[in-house]
Amino acid sequence: MRNISLVLAAALAVLVLGGCSGGAPEQVKETAGAEDTAGTQGLELSMPSAEETEKAGEEQAEPARDEAKETGLAAEGTGKGEEPAAEGPEPGDSSASAGSSPDRNDKAKAAGGDGGSQAPVESAPDASLKDFPFVGKTMDDIRARLGEPKTTGKAGGTATWQYDFAKEGYQYPEKAVSVDVQGLSNGSMKEQLFVTFGEDRTVQSASLYYMTDGEIMEYRVTEDGAVEEPAGRD
Repeated sequence: MRNISLVLAAALAVLVLGGCSGGAPEQVKETAGAEDTAGTQGLELSMPSAEETEKAGEEQAEPARDEAKETGLAAEGTGKGEEPAAEGPEPGDSSASAGSSPDRNDKAKAAGGDGGSQAPVESAPDASLKDFPFVGKTMDDIRARLGEPKTTGKAGGTATWQYDFAKEGYQYPEKAVSVDVQGLSNGSMKEQLFVTFGEDRTVQSASLYYMTDGEIMEYRVTEDGAVEEPAGRD
């Protein structure tokens, strides 16, 4: 009987010990699992995820890039907007002030000059012709002075050379030696010169025709001297 009691006591002890040892590990395991979950949850709440960290970094870098871009554009605009100042003439350089300007030359040319002189004023009679000593000059002398005549004519033992001094574009159509009354009157013919040679082929007389105060005048040179009077009186 006593032996049976000991066996039952031992079996009961084994059951008790087995029950205690089996329940305790599960409780410890569950507790540890709870602690791990709480720890993991705490980390997740206090630290952002990798995607959130990358997104936050991009958001912080964007304003910095915009600011740098604006600064670069401002610097570029400032550099392009500035133009180098025009250099003035060097001290002592007289070319800038003493040289003639295009406007001045254009005005002078429009007035009939070449930029430094005015157009010559037409005069009648030609002083050089009136002062030239025609009498006694040979034909070669007259050619050297006036060139070839426009028209020539002969009468008896004399020969007459005619020189026309007309405005540009006008030509006296008459082929015979004659005074261009119409051309002289309207100003198309400025002067006409007639040189008469004797039989010795030297100048006997010279007559210059021109307009003065609306009247055709003749300046005639002979061995006896020079006479100026209205044409046609002789």
